[in-house]
Amino acid sequence: MLKRFIRRIKKKIHNRHRKKVNEQNLQNSHKLKIINPKNFGDLACLVKEKSKETVSFPKLYDLADKCSIDFIYPEIEVRRYSDAQVYSDSDFVVIPDGAMWEKFYKPQWTKCLPLDKDLLKVEDQTIYIKNSKRFISVDVGFSLCGVCSAVWAHFIVQYLPKIYYIQRLGSDINSITLIVPRYTDSQIIEIVDPIVKSLVGIKILVLQPDEVANCKILYHIGNTSYITDHANYINPSDIIIPRFVLDLLKEKLVKFPPRALSIEEGKPVIPYKKIYIGRTGYRNIINHDEIENYFIELGFEIVFPHKVNLAEKVKMFRDAAIVVGPFSSGFTNIIFCHPGTKALGFINFQRAYDGYVGTIADYFDINLMLVSGNDQDDTIHSSYSVPLDRIKEAYLTL
Repeated sequence: MLKRFIRRIKKKIHNRHRKKVNEQNLQNSHKLKIINPKNFGDLACLVKEKSKETVSFPKLYDLADKCSIDFIYPEIEVRRYSDAQVYSDSDFVVIPDGAMWEKFYKPQWTKCLPLDKDLLKVEDQTIYIKNSKRFISVDVGFSLCGVCSAVWAHFIVQYLPKIYYIQRLGSDINSITLIVPRYTDSQIIEIVDPIVKSLVGIKILVLQPDEVANCKILYHIGNTSYITDHANYINPSDIIIPRFVLDLLKEKLVKFPPRALSIEEGKPVIPYKKIYIGRTGYRNIINHDEIENYFIELGFEIVFPHKVNLAEKVKMFRDAAIVVGPFSSGFTNIIFCHPGTKALGFINFQRAYDGYVGTIADYFDINLMLVSGNDQDDTIHSSYSVPLDRIKEAYLTL
């Protein structure tokens, strides 16, 4: 009781301090009108026309069968803007007319909790943006920055596809500066660096969190997939990955990754490994010890894909005959598995109908099934428990 009381007092003090800081920041913030990017700038090239895109949801053991929903997805364009400002970890782009914030005009906006790090407040059609400490001048910019742009699962479907459209920009290509966030994931760097080196004349600017790129000219593409930043509840339209993104991943990343270690040129790989994707931190399975021990006894190896280099990760999943574990972004890497590979993910019920990995699994022909149990609370980030017997049944069913 005493510990709980102390925690409440600390939380009250923290909230009061945060409110005071926010009030001070608002007084010094930029207040800008929110505008639609499609109403400004010049069309440089069309990435994708308006289309029907399928979101797939995997089988949920003993609760739901595999299903899908078709959504209408708007066109995606590369547009050219003058006098534009790019922020490292925020989706909005500032031009003299206001702040372009594409997700504000999406139907999903009404349930979205924006995670733009430079955002202080949204009020009606107005956005309040933090004052930045340092401005970097760029003549011709092309941005890969935005919310979660340095996170693997977001990067490969929302940001990586943009790079492949630089070559369509005509005479400006030789003077372009590629603006990227500060990547902490070495695997993302392993992907971006070779692409940049293959584009003659392209420079790269790593934009720090407290910096803003002032671009005389900016080529801008909205995110190539839609992923709701954060929300209080899940909706089937929260994640939509267009088919052209999946096609690009298959052709540019899956077929031609850095050469995997010890895989001989031209020699077919026969999947044989049993891998268990470990997870730490929040939204984890509470009874993980007994579940890990069960799978270790079955010959599974516990792996952490983010702790190895890209080539090792590619080999890890190419060698896998079956993948299990608490559901996480690590399951994104099933794109490297052979068609027909089996995957079993443990997940909280709040996120059991998340279409990200379901869509990827369907496209890459992965036999994916999820299993849920009892959530600890009513939030989408709830930790959870799944009885071991239930997991054994799901595994044998798979």
